[in-house]
Amino acid sequence: MDENKAMQQMTDFNNDLIQQTFGDLMGDIDIDIDSITLKAHQKMEKEKITMKNRKRRIASLIAACLVVTMGMTYVYAAEISEFVKSLMGKTGVYSTIVDGSTYYLHAPLDLDNGHILEKAMFDRDTLELKIITGTQNAPNISVIVNGKEMGMDSAGYMGEEDGMSLFFLNVSPASSFDIIVDGKRYAVALASSTSVVDGSNIIEAVPNDIQWIHMGYKKIENGIQIFTTFDDSEIRLNSLVIPQSDRVTQTIVGNYSGERREEFQPLIGYDRNGNSYEYSYDPNDMGRPLTMFTSSAPANTEMSVKVPGISVSTDKNVTLTIPIPTDGKDTSTQTVDLGLQSMTLQSIERTSDITATLIFKLNTGKNNNVRLWHASADNSSITSGEFVWENGVCTMEVAFDEGMDSLKMVLEAPIFLVDGNWVLN
Repeated sequence: MDENKAMQQMTDFNNDLIQQTFGDLMGDIDIDIDSITLKAHQKMEKEKITMKNRKRRIASLIAACLVVTMGMTYVYAAEISEFVKSLMGKTGVYSTIVDGSTYYLHAPLDLDNGHILEKAMFDRDTLELKIITGTQNAPNISVIVNGKEMGMDSAGYMGEEDGMSLFFLNVSPASSFDIIVDGKRYAVALASSTSVVDGSNIIEAVPNDIQWIHMGYKKIENGIQIFTTFDDSEIRLNSLVIPQSDRVTQTIVGNYSGERREEFQPLIGYDRNGNSYEYSYDPNDMGRPLTMFTSSAPANTEMSVKVPGISVSTDKNVTLTIPIPTDGKDTSTQTVDLGLQSMTLQSIERTSDITATLIFKLNTGKNNNVRLWHASADNSSITSGEFVWENGVCTMEVAFDEGMDSLKMVLEAPIFLVDGNWVLN
């Protein structure tokens, strides 16, 4: 069915058409046909001109009518777009889409001494807290989740002007937990999130050449929330913005590993007159990845927001064993398959008894529009090193114990940049 035919049928909504189109598909689910007819017809009349102007797919509207009317978690119908189907059963908390149950703090919780637990949420296996501190000195904080106590020594920590954010990793989502602030314990109850599709008007991005990524948005105050899903369930969104350059430097000293990367490009929106507006992360947002963007564009202005690319990640890891030449350079190749892209060892040169330089060419796989940004190196055979990922090349300057004749290295959690030039109208 093409768009014109679908538009005509939906415009002429009546009970017989609804029963004919959806009756067999909906199985034994109880449906209030009259309510669906009325609300869908009203929705079509309201959106008809806008849809024609923007070439919006009819499928998303059908799904929205059904979901809003019936409050269903799953809707099965041939006319529903693959993008909307990909959002079914996923929950959105603030800006994050996750599978299954997730929980968040519905309202700030006052603690003693002027401290406030402003936000709390589970993002997959991470508990993220934002705390406003009422004293100059940061309080000592620990949490008890699922009977396990975790202190600040096991948390990621980010100081802020009015408080702090804490990140507790590898925590199973729970509907409640306890927080201990300077020795005093408080019970924290969390609200359960709902499906991102329920009650939402999600508009798809203009189609592009990348078929395995689906993107859309819905309006929020002063901006948009962007939704992204992938055909491969092993791929996760890392960021909806990409760096100004692809340079990443990783430094390894013993068990310490640190990374430095470039600043990210903002999203830019354009109005009909060509005026541009910068879309930035919503300052009140929480969770990772951040997908809510606000701008200073005037209200009710038709905008076209450009998403030049995104970064995605996987949990894939590859173990390498690389012989070290006794002297000089070895140019034998070795290809590392990291899933969405590959990298190929071009040379390894021994520069002293305990140092060597490795050169990898990046993006040697066949996946177009995808660039390997960087991957974390975890190993026991390197005592120190500096890795530079830039312009399609990774240079590794490494040091190792004297007498070693090979390096064992694990590359894990690769991050890729996907050039897509998505357009959100």
